[in-house]
Amino acid sequence: DWYHDASRPDGPAQPEEIGAVGSRVRRNVEVLLSILARHETRATFFFLADVACEQKELLRETIAAGHEIACHGLDHRPVGQRSPAEFREDARVARAMIEEVAGVAVLGFRAPYFLQTDDLWALDVLAETGFQYDSSYMPLHYFPTDVPLLAGDGGPVRLPNGLWEFPLPISRLPTGHMLPA
Repeated sequence: DWYHDASRPDGPAQPEEIGAVGSRVRRNVEVLLSILARHETRATFFFLADVACEQKELLRETIAAGHEIACHGLDHRPVGQRSPAEFREDARVARAMIEEVAGVAVLGFRAPYFLQTDDLWALDVLAETGFQYDSSYMPLHYFPTDVPLLAGDGGPVRLPNGLWEFPLPISRLPTGHMLPA
């Protein structure tokens, strides 16, 4: 939801701000579910654990509509601001909370603010905690340079630790810049 964005100039939203504006996640997910149903398309929804617990019915409606539920962690904090032990605990607890509400196994993870090259240690942590796949790596730079890819073509790759990585799609502009597709 909007208030999870810790990169705001004012920092994380305060309870009084959240109370004044309210949550938008239900309305936005319902719109997405409607669009996906109209086009007979399935998607993966990466839920924060607190949203899954606060919006139990929405999570269950998403599953009932045929969509996959995956984990986005406990809170919306960059992986690079955590130690491996903190991240391991976050992923483990968040997954357990979402699985309890959902009643289904949670196989995938997407990191808040994605993963950059310096954060790739997190992929080993996710494999250790039993996730089967991740879709967090965004190998991009906002200036022309080569970008380290996990696979030769930048597509999905099974890592030596057994975890599948589905990197975010990127495009190379004629200027050499790599940006999200």
